[in-house]
Order: sequence, then structure tokens, then C-alpha cells
Amino acid sequence: MDKYFKDITSVKIPAYIYLDDRAIGFDGNYEKTIAEIEKFQVYWK
Repeated sequence: MDKYFKDITSVKIPAYIYLDDRAIGFDGNYEKTIAEIEKFQVYWK
């Protein structure tokens, strides 16, 4: 996993997508998570 993540923190820096328990969740299924990221749309557009 080190090759995918630079740092893990509880601080929410500005980002397009967060993977956590309140944004796009990760349940161990990478294909499902990638599909959710690809169809993600911000609420203000």
C-alpha cells in the first residue's frame, strides 16, 4: 500500500475525493471503489 499513499492523517486537506467512512467508503473491494470514484460527481454541479 505504501506505493499508493503518501501519508495517512485525520486532517482533511483540500481534495477532490476522500476515501473514508463518510465519503467514498472502502470495503476491501478495489474494483467497486474505483467504479464509485469514476462515477463520482460533486453535489454543487
